[in-house]
Amino acid sequence: MGPDEICRLDATAQAELVRSGFVRAGDLVLAAAERIRRLNPRLNAVVSEWLDEATEGAADRGPTGALGGVPMLVKDLDIEVADRPFSCGMRILRDRKWRSREDSALIARFRSAGLVVLGKTNTPELGLAITTEPAAFGAARNPWDVERSPGGSSGGSAAAVAAGFVPVAHASDGGGSIRIPAAACGLYGLKPSRGLVSFGPQHGEYWAGFVANFVLCRSLRDLALFTDILSGAEPGDPYGVAGVPPDSMTIGGGSRRTRIALATDSHVRGFRLASSYRAAVESAGEHLEALGYPVTHCVPDGVADGAVIRGPFSTIMSAWTAHALDEWGERLGVRIAAADVEPGTWILSQGGRGVSATSYVGAIEAINRFSRSLGQWFRDEADVLITPILPGPPPRIGEIRSEDIETQLDLITWTAPFNASGNPAMAIPWTTDEAGMPIGLQLVAAGGGEAALFRVARELEVGRGAVVAPILAFDRDQFGDTRPRDH
Repeated sequence: MGPDEICRLDATAQAELVRSGFVRAGDLVLAAAERIRRLNPRLNAVVSEWLDEATEGAADRGPTGALGGVPMLVKDLDIEVADRPFSCGMRILRDRKWRSREDSALIARFRSAGLVVLGKTNTPELGLAITTEPAAFGAARNPWDVERSPGGSSGGSAAAVAAGFVPVAHASDGGGSIRIPAAACGLYGLKPSRGLVSFGPQHGEYWAGFVANFVLCRSLRDLALFTDILSGAEPGDPYGVAGVPPDSMTIGGGSRRTRIALATDSHVRGFRLASSYRAAVESAGEHLEALGYPVTHCVPDGVADGAVIRGPFSTIMSAWTAHALDEWGERLGVRIAAADVEPGTWILSQGGRGVSATSYVGAIEAINRFSRSLGQWFRDEADVLITPILPGPPPRIGEIRSEDIETQLDLITWTAPFNASGNPAMAIPWTTDEAGMPIGLQLVAAGGGEAALFRVARELEVGRGAVVAPILAFDRDQFGDTRPRDH
C-alpha cells in the first residue's frame, strides 16, 4: 500500500493496518509527513511542524494504544504542546517565538491512545474569525476549492484532514469553529457538551464555558472513538456532565421514537439560506421520516433570531478578548497595542473594556435563562434538532476581513447559540451544492445527549451511502480536479 493510499484511510482503518501487521506504525507517520511536505505549500494548513523529528526512527516505532502510530495535527490555539511554538494566530507571539511550557491534558490523552503529533495548524488570531486568514501566517485554503476558505477558526485542521495530511486533527469551537470548518470541508466534527472534555491544566473554562475542544475527522466511527478517548474530567474542572455513560458513543441501534425537529428559517439580517442548503436539511428530514422517525418543523426561541449572539454572547466574547490581550501582555512583559493585533481583535477588545462587572454578570444570567429555556424545549418538543451550518458555500479568500464583525455574527447564527447553552452539536457531511462544494448538517441534542446525536448521525450516514467521507485526490505535483472521488 502506497503513502497516498494510506492517507485516504480514516484513523480506525490506519490503526487496523498496523494491528494486522500489514504496515508498520512508522509507515503511517512517514506517509503523512510526505503528503504534508508535498501539499502544504499550496494549502497553508500547517504553520509549525516537526516532521523530521517525528519521522526519525519512525520505521522502528511499535504500536501502542488503540491508535498506535496514527498521525495527527493540533490546532495552534486552546491546547498546548510542551516546548513547541504556540502563536494563537498572533504576530506578536510568532515574532517572540513563544513556546509552551507544559502539555495540555488532551495531549496526554492523544498520546496515551498512541497518536503521533506532527505539528500545529493554522488559525485566525485568537480564533476570532469564521475564516482562517491570520496576518501572522496567511490564509489557509480549502482543498475542495483553493480560492475559498476552509472556514474558521479550526480552518487549518479542517484543510489538513480533508486533504489527507492526517486522518484526524484537534479543533476547538467557541461559536462554530469546529462545525463551520467541518461543513466547509466535508468532514465530521463535534462540539461536545460543556464539561465533557477538559480544558486543563491551563484553563478551567474559556469564554465563560462557550469554548470546547475536540477533533475533526473523516468518519463517524472515528468521531465516536474520540468521544470515548477525550471524555472525562481532570482535577479541578469547573463542570461535569451527567447522562453520558461509558461506551455510549457506539453507533447504530437508534430508537425510531427519537423526535426530530428541522429548522431552516432565520430572522437575522443578512442571513440568506441558499436553496440547496435548505433542501439539504429537508432531505435529511425526509430520509428519517421514511425510516419511521417523527419529524416536525420547529426551532427553539433565541436560536434563529440572533438575539443571543448579538446580546450576551457578544458581551462575553468581547470581555474575554480584552482579557486575553491583557493576559498575553503580562506574560510577554509588554502592553499590547492596536498595532500588535488585527483590526477585528482590537475592536472586540475595546468593546470588552467597556463591559462593566454588572453587565458581565447580567450577560451570564441571560445565557443561563436561554440555556434553561433550550433544555425545556428539548424535553417538550424534540430529541434532536437538525439545522444548516452555513447559509451557502464558504467565503472566498479575502472576502471577509477580521473587522467585518457584523457579517461574521450573521454567519454564526446557527452555531453560536449552542456554545452559549452548552448543548452538544455535531457536524456531518450530507451532500454537495451545484458547484460541487460540500454541504454539512448540524445535529443538536440536550446537554449530555451525545449518544442521541450518534444514533441519528448513523442513520443519516447510511442514507448518504458512505461510512467514511471520501478523500480528495490531488495530482502529485499540482492541484488539478479538486472534486472528491465517489461522491
